[in-house]
Amino acid sequence: MHAIADSIGGAAGADEASPVSNWGFFVNGSITDGEKDGTDLERGYDTDANTITIGVDYRFSPELIAGVAYGISQSSLDFDGSNDDGMDNDMNNAIIYGTWYKQSFNIDVLVGFSQGEIETSREILLTSSTAKGETDTDQAFFSISSGYDFSNGSLSYGPYASFDYITGEIEAYEETNGGGLEVAFDDQDINSQVFTLGGRVSYAISTEWGVIAPHARAEWKKEFDDSRDVISGNFVKHENYGFSIEADDFDDNWFHAGVGVSATFRHGVSAYIDYDSIIAYDETALSTLSYGGRWEASF
Repeated sequence: MHAIADSIGGAAGADEASPVSNWGFFVNGSITDGEKDGTDLERGYDTDANTITIGVDYRFSPELIAGVAYGISQSSLDFDGSNDDGMDNDMNNAIIYGTWYKQSFNIDVLVGFSQGEIETSREILLTSSTAKGETDTDQAFFSISSGYDFSNGSLSYGPYASFDYITGEIEAYEETNGGGLEVAFDDQDINSQVFTLGGRVSYAISTEWGVIAPHARAEWKKEFDDSRDVISGNFVKHENYGFSIEADDFDDNWFHAGVGVSATFRHGVSAYIDYDSIIAYDETALSTLSYGGRWEASF
């Protein structure tokens, strides 16, 4: 979602250095790496993810752009202390987005839907086996953001705010290959409501081949839905033996910081690379490298 927003934001800047066009095309990607320390309720883990998104948009007026995008993401999670405990998640994302801007003010809106498959593995020492699980997940998401940029020569800076909403579920599933100790998990809900308040700064440098603009930002995030449902289930071959698992609550306040550079070239071509990291989130370290390119068509 942030890569989409960066691409939308980049469209306005690109038009200042190239002829106004109606059609725009982009491709974005990201690489995420992180880890979480163990707690009294949860084991620690390492995680990584890769995403790629392509999209096309149309300029309906000098101030209004709207488009569609499709993305895929792959992520994995490996728990500490075992070679076989983990989870893989493959997602497909369909997105509709739009941006309206008036001089230095902008509003961006994004609506999307995701479908994916989750595969789990759980090492069982008692039976010397690894139980396997597979289920589906559906998610819907909405994002609205706004910002204002002040200019002082080549220097631009300003505040921005956004609200991101996600809802969905992980379907119930049963493990296999557990040596008689397979478990079945009930449906699990997914809910998140995050408000973001931040500030950004960039500096435009003109060259013979285009414009390059280093940028930086810092933001505070607030999660309004910071509790997790208790995960419940039972043993497949012993349905009367049910259980419930209490997970850690989400940290409801944390910070992000990021730096990067964007460039606008001739013929409506622009590109960016960006690195951001989570700051002061309980027991968690997470960083993302994002990159992308955009072409403002001449037709």
